[in-house]
Amino acid sequence: MAVKRQSIPSAERKALIVQAVIALAAERNPEKITTAAVAEHMGLSQGALFKHFATKEEIRLEVMQWSAVQLLKTISDATERICDPIEALEAAFRAHLNFAFRLPGVPRIVFSELQREGDTPVKQAARDLMKNYSGQLCAWLKEAQKIGLARKDLNAQTSAMAMIGIIQGLIMQTLLGADTEVAMQQAEATFAIFRRGIATERGDSCAG
Repeated sequence: MAVKRQSIPSAERKALIVQAVIALAAERNPEKITTAAVAEHMGLSQGALFKHFATKEEIRLEVMQWSAVQLLKTISDATERICDPIEALEAAFRAHLNFAFRLPGVPRIVFSELQREGDTPVKQAARDLMKNYSGQLCAWLKEAQKIGLARKDLNAQTSAMAMIGIIQGLIMQTLLGADTEVAMQQAEATFAIFRRGIATERGDSCAG
């Protein structure tokens, strides 16, 4: 068994460590996850972890960067074939929720990092994720305004943050024990309200 562990490439081992942290974060407070707990979860020694990461901070940064890449990729994959910007917003809305429900450790980690005092590379990575994500939402909202599907008086940045806030609220419900199927049903109704709030009469009628 030891020989097999040593034969795993460093990049793959790092990915497994990231997955272990996310799995543990789904069950406990991310701030209380120790390297000892990660090592135990993986059946490794702490020394084996530190062959790949010099510090716990490096592990947390790798987890945040992985989470950011995967969330943004999930949203990109869900929207790449959609031309209508409002439809793209809705697809992103659903994709984000599905991602969070599939990997509940990720939003718990992001929430935890954003609430930390002071500034760290990990917290900056979390802020970068929010900036990149809201930037994409803004782009869709501005495109919707340009083609007459969204109100001209709409503040795209505020609307993007409102949408993220709605998603975070729905995710928080599931983290507190709500059923994910119920949350998705609420999500459909909630996005319909959001859509009516940003759409012109033309855009609202196109929504059905």
